[in-house]
Amino acid sequence: MIAKTRGNTTEFVRSRLLDDLRKGNFQPGDKLTTETLARSYEVSRTPVREALVRLEREGMLEMDVNTGFRVRVLSLPELCELYEIREALEGLAVAKLAERGASSELLGELRRCCEQRRNAASFKEKKEGDQRFHMLICDSCGSKALQTLIHNYLLLSTVFNVTDYLLQNRRFINRRDIHHEHEEIVSAIEEGNSSRARKLLAAHIATARKSLEKLMKKQS
Repeated sequence: MIAKTRGNTTEFVRSRLLDDLRKGNFQPGDKLTTETLARSYEVSRTPVREALVRLEREGMLEMDVNTGFRVRVLSLPELCELYEIREALEGLAVAKLAERGASSELLGELRRCCEQRRNAASFKEKKEGDQRFHMLICDSCGSKALQTLIHNYLLLSTVFNVTDYLLQNRRFINRRDIHHEHEEIVSAIEEGNSSRARKLLAAHIATARKSLEKLMKKQS
């Protein structure tokens, strides 16, 4: 979390808003007003509005001419596109990581994420392990440009509750061995096999996208 200091209040507010979005304190469709947020974050309204405008440009919020800003509500087609973009970006990130070589500490962290997901006592804990796994790969790829892009799309996946859609498809949840998919990706990274790591991670994300596409067809 960025500290609130003179000159970076807008970034402080943006960081707080993103944290609240990640935690589910704001849900898709929720109205966000400068007055309420300014009181909550104990800042003036100007940096709040600047932060809201930035998040609108980044795709998190949408402008409502009558009420200000709202958390965006994504359609299933938009969620499918989001996952299609993640396939490409995260596939490239894991390939770069495998090429660079992963430290033993990073490999250990990735395996702990696999274990957390496998042994989770709650869905929340399982989800946290999954998100950390993908974030670690993103943060370790060695490309700042990729990291910025992937962070944004991972956050979108979190904010817009993609998992809730996937839970509607019990066959997807029950038949997938996501733990094994993650473990195979870690093995490819450890081997330095960039093409295999890229293929495995892209296929891992593609499976979720295809499940969303099936739900979209059922609803059409």
